[in-house]
Amino acid sequence: MNAARFLFCLSCALALSGCMILPIPHRRVHAFGVQGRVVDSSSKKSIGAATIRGAGPFPGICSSDASGRFSLPPVYGWHGAVLLSPAIDYSMFPLLDAINYRRGITISGPAHETKSYSVDGGRSVVIGDYLQAGELPLAPSK
Repeated sequence: MNAARFLFCLSCALALSGCMILPIPHRRVHAFGVQGRVVDSSSKKSIGAATIRGAGPFPGICSSDASGRFSLPPVYGWHGAVLLSPAIDYSMFPLLDAINYRRGITISGPAHETKSYSVDGGRSVVIGDYLQAGELPLAPSK
């Protein structure tokens, strides 16, 4: 048995017995994606080719399709966890791992005014890694 394989097996055995702390990297959501539909505030018609930008440290950008639907993608990052046993693990950085169920977006559409929204999903309207925004109205430009 080579040295690397031996160390791996030893680390696994000790970790499973609860005798050591084993750092484990894992991928998680930094900022949830947002899905919704952009509509004209007066006519309620779909607004295609609107630009949707994420606000804050994880901006992102997307456009609405002809039916006004858009899907701003989530942002992922790597985090560390500590494995104490098969059933017990803790974040290495608990304050950085807090999940925020809110994302700010700014929408600008052709012949429409730009408007900012704060999409607050709460725990009940998160589907996968996306917050569901519903219909977001834009006022026509003056």
